[in-house]
Amino acid sequence: MLLDEYRQQIKVALEKHNHAGLYFIIDSASLPELPERIWELEDNPQCDSLFRGTPEEELCDVAPYLIKVSINTRLFDWLLQQSAELPIGIFIISHCEHVQLYSHFKAALEINLPNHHWAHFKLYDPRVIAGLNAVCNKQAFASLLGPASGCIYVDLCSRQVCHIENEQSSCYHYENKKLTFTLTACQLERLVELSMPFAVVDYLRLQHAELITSDVYAELLLFAKQNLKQHKELSGIVAKEKQPVLGNLCRLLSPVTQEYSIIESALDKAQMATYISAGEMTNLLQHYRAQKICA
Repeated sequence: MLLDEYRQQIKVALEKHNHAGLYFIIDSASLPELPERIWELEDNPQCDSLFRGTPEEELCDVAPYLIKVSINTRLFDWLLQQSAELPIGIFIISHCEHVQLYSHFKAALEINLPNHHWAHFKLYDPRVIAGLNAVCNKQAFASLLGPASGCIYVDLCSRQVCHIENEQSSCYHYENKKLTFTLTACQLERLVELSMPFAVVDYLRLQHAELITSDVYAELLLFAKQNLKQHKELSGIVAKEKQPVLGNLCRLLSPVTQEYSIIESALDKAQMATYISAGEMTNLLQHYRAQKICA
């Protein structure tokens, strides 16, 4: 059973790392009941908004939170169950103090782009972390995890528990230091390709929640992946005369909607899955890199 394997892998990871601390970075924008639910499940939880001290500080209802978690508590069981079904966040294993881990992941929220704009970087989204693990080398990925020894999450497409070790965790400490993170053009394109299907299906599910149940979510992801990966210029799909390009996707989505405007809107939203605008994306590809500076 998935939950049993999920729980067991977390316990094994904690034992392997000499009973290191267990944390969870949760995206409160992913569930309407957050963050109040955290305080209902545990008295006085060690839970801090990563938006604290930023221009987004007042957006507490959609902020990411770093939570210290203990095994075999109501909060742990709830996080385990929710994150096995929805992309609400990832578990983090770490020996470092809460404040050090907090400082690193707070600093990792922003990407400074070559055009001097910045974008919000949802490193705590399991789909994003999976994509980064697929395109980054070990050193680059270790710099993203910082002082964390590793992360554990459920791949919502394959329904498998994933445990990514930070092989260089003992060499990286980021408190009061700066980090440069680089993606090549090919890596960025690959990350977009990996993110796009999730964004399309998530957007359609938000618009048609009564039709896209959890039973069909994985199936939608699979055929979205099969169709979208063949088309890099998604922004050019704007009208019904583009039916041959969208044909397979629209036929597969027919139980959900036949409206091409809905598909167009989904594709627009999908381009935002990387949390970088179309103009900024073009700029990035032209410069062959995306830089992230952690303050």
